[in-house]
Amino acid sequence: MKKKRGKISLYYSHDIRGYNRILRQKVREIKDIKLDSYKLSYKNGKFVFFRLASKDIKPEDPVLFINAGIHGEETAGPLTILNNLKNIFSYARKNKVKLIIYPLCNPSGFAKITRFNIDGDEGIFGNSDYLRYKMVDGTIKDDIRNNNNYKAWYWSTEITKKLPLETKMVIRLLKKEPLKQIKACLDIHQDYISNALPSAYHYSFGDLRVYKKIISKIKKIVLIYKDKPIDAGFGEIGEDGDRLDITEEVSISDKNGFVVRHDGTMADLFYRLGTSFCITTETMGSTPLKEAMAVNNIWIKGLIDLIASSKNNIK
Repeated sequence: MKKKRGKISLYYSHDIRGYNRILRQKVREIKDIKLDSYKLSYKNGKFVFFRLASKDIKPEDPVLFINAGIHGEETAGPLTILNNLKNIFSYARKNKVKLIIYPLCNPSGFAKITRFNIDGDEGIFGNSDYLRYKMVDGTIKDDIRNNNNYKAWYWSTEITKKLPLETKMVIRLLKKEPLKQIKACLDIHQDYISNALPSAYHYSFGDLRVYKKIISKIKKIVLIYKDKPIDAGFGEIGEDGDRLDITEEVSISDKNGFVVRHDGTMADLFYRLGTSFCITTETMGSTPLKEAMAVNNIWIKGLIDLIASSKNNIK
């Protein structure tokens, strides 16, 4: 992968200055976007955290929340937003859905091509660590898989201060968002842990049949990673990147590539907040960037359609 200094394209994706510059430029070209920026001051450098949103979000407006780039090496999400910003907002506007987007949650990891931030701070359970569960026996867990036998859930900041800086920033901003108006959450990832052919799978909850049309469109782009063990997030990884051990708790994707797993990440958080549609999308690291971005765009438009359809069905 060749570096093109100061330029972001489908072929080079880790120029943080170029990303920030072009994002600002594209926002200026779209009238109905509000851009807020916040400072992330690490021990080893300072970076900017961006929040994009529809300018005028009224109390009755349904909202789609999109989160991308929490793992720095996973560039498809941030680049999907950068390369399709105008179309995303145009499609949402056409369907009378408002948007809130955190386009690049881990800018230092993005710049350094590392999963975690520039300080190497992985936190206790990684940096996609937003909620914790208190079990019936009083123990605190971050991942309860498909078990719903818990006593209470908490924002992770209520349980510990040992969280990466970008995780704290996300939670701080989320608590200020109109959470009751957010009807769908899309957390965009890439799976660079699993060793598999180009394909896509997804984490979600509830009635998964509502995503039938979306899955049909994704199938035209890449294979669905169906009826397969999902070992990402389980076991130990060696220095060479190979998995040394896989626990017995590996999840199995269903016939449409869905995995149900309450693991304290973004989609799980929004599910507990009562959000109607909660999706974590994963494309295998072997998937060409252009195809991974196409999958992400299908999810974005598909969720906008679902929100619009749900809104129109309310009498």
